[in-house]
Amino acid sequence: GGAAGGAASDGEYEKSMIMELCAPGGTRAVPPKDQLAAFIDKAPTLDAELVGPILLDALIQDGPWQVKSKVLCVISALAENPACATHVDFFRENQEDIAALVGGKPASLGTKAKKLLAQLDAEGEEEEEYEEEEEEVEVEAASGGADPSLLSVESVPVQAAPAAPAGEFDLLGGFDDGPTPAPAPAPAAVMTPAAAAPPA
Repeated sequence: GGAAGGAASDGEYEKSMIMELCAPGGTRAVPPKDQLAAFIDKAPTLDAELVGPILLDALIQDGPWQVKSKVLCVISALAENPACATHVDFFRENQEDIAALVGGKPASLGTKAKKLLAQLDAEGEEEEEYEEEEEEVEVEAASGGADPSLLSVESVPVQAAPAAPAGEFDLLGGFDDGPTPAPAPAPAAVMTPAAAAPPA
């Protein structure tokens, strides 16, 4: 690992791997599967600040479109691997270089670039949505104990009892006794006839 470690600092090791993956030759515009898998396995240990610029350089240079197509495959494979989050963050921050290929020639390359942008966006949105959901749950927990509808139901009989005139209160008391579990009106109802009795 010593030689690779020493070479890694200047990006030559990464560059040689990527150039091999994205070589212009070959009949298909995708990297060899086994080589791509080997690169993705190593990617978490590679510096995203070295790997990212090498891949983007290959994208923006005037090279064969097959090379650019292979680069898009590599970035897409990185985006699919949760262990390569630092690489994905780099491409998300520099996605205008990928967006530049959308609508270009050949159409298949533009389509692939568009799909990759959607993939990078989806990865980013998933993280944001997860954070938003956590915030919403916290807000609900904070307000759950003080449901405004419960407060109003509890406070109405208590407020209405002392304000009602004695005569009407008997009627209200009659209605309230059944459905209202609140104990407050009961003693008031008992007191009212006693208070009203002497004048009558």
